[in-house]
Amino acid sequence: MSSIAVAQSTGRTDAPGSIIHGYSWVPPGLTRLKVEEYMAQLPNHVVPRVNSNGEKFREKQLMLQLPRQDLSLAYCKHLSNNVERKLYEEFINARNEIALDIGFVCPVIPNQMVLFLLMM
Repeated sequence: MSSIAVAQSTGRTDAPGSIIHGYSWVPPGLTRLKVEEYMAQLPNHVVPRVNSNGEKFREKQLMLQLPRQDLSLAYCKHLSNNVERKLYEEFINARNEIALDIGFVCPVIPNQMVLFLLMM
């Protein structure tokens, strides 16, 4: 299957650094050059290339960060009554509003600049 067919079948477009460029995930809002610069900072075995160990590593990390019982009531068999289920739903809603977000990549300030700012 061509990369264009993959992009069409997954609903993805040719965003900078997207699946068409060989990555299964890229930080949002970066140009292709910045995506490459970002990925170059990661150890090679964790770079999320399509069908790679890095892609599997990222999926495992997400599962650790967001265990299934934190995503769906179906995995919370220990909740025994409607009060506990309601509290669970409130927790999930609050967590999603307050703490669940997407990180963004920011450029690093060169060390010389930091030293200059500290000396002022």
